[in-house]
Amino acid sequence: MMLLNVSLLIRALIQYKVRKSISESQEEAPKIGWNKNKTDKPTITLILEILQGTSFERVAENSYSYSFYNTIIEYRVITILDLLGITIDSLLDPVS
Repeated sequence: MMLLNVSLLIRALIQYKVRKSISESQEEAPKIGWNKNKTDKPTITLILEILQGTSFERVAENSYSYSFYNTIIEYRVITILDLLGITIDSLLDPVS
């Protein structure tokens, strides 16, 4: 039961962080919604669906790549990661 509560808390924190970043941004709402619509209150379901369109692969020892199925998914994923304060480069850097 405790693991369920922790996972629900993490989901809520991710959704809160993305919504807060959008509301604090001076730019208009990003087009990351379903059917490329603008959204200022994305749900965790939308966020997780967007992040499912990616692939994180180990190319060689301490070398990784991040691939996207198409450019629309790439835009949506990079936007979500930016809103969370994460960059693709920080995901690809090997942990020392």
